[in-house]
Amino acid sequence: MSIDAIALMPRLGELRGEPMDGWELVDAPGGARGIWKPLRDGALVGLGLPFQYPDATLYEAARGWLPKKKKLAKVWVFPDTAVPELETAEEIRTATAAAGRWVKAGARQRSLLEDLGFTADEAEAWQRDIQSGNPTRLAAAHDRLKERVERRDPKDVEALMAAFLSKVKR
Repeated sequence: MSIDAIALMPRLGELRGEPMDGWELVDAPGGARGIWKPLRDGALVGLGLPFQYPDATLYEAARGWLPKKKKLAKVWVFPDTAVPELETAEEIRTATAAAGRWVKAGARQRSLLEDLGFTADEAEAWQRDIQSGNPTRLAAAHDRLKERVERRDPKDVEALMAAFLSKVKR
């Protein structure tokens, strides 16, 4: 099991969704779907990606929580194991200073799904389906991935997985 990234974001407006352990499962203004928790002056959002992912990947996931035209120079991220029970962005940044880091846009890295034959848009849609919590969407995403993997030589899939895991462990 991975340690997922939490992003500290500016105010996202009034998002309403399904309650989940003090957070809410919502559809964000930028199209992302995931968990969020409002703060007095911002929000915490679960990015649905491991904290050890490359900075540019985490930044792009955080951008998915913003309206398309809004940009941020950088985003504060920290592991989901370090979420404090505080109410302001400054308090959160201070409390997570030892565990978190700033991430910003960078060269986009291909995802494992793209290496398996998905387009970038298909890979993003697949991620949204997996994070949706909807059994029908989860089953469809599972079937799409299974079909892509079954089309490939097992040795190619193993090589892709090994290369992907070596990048993530850095």
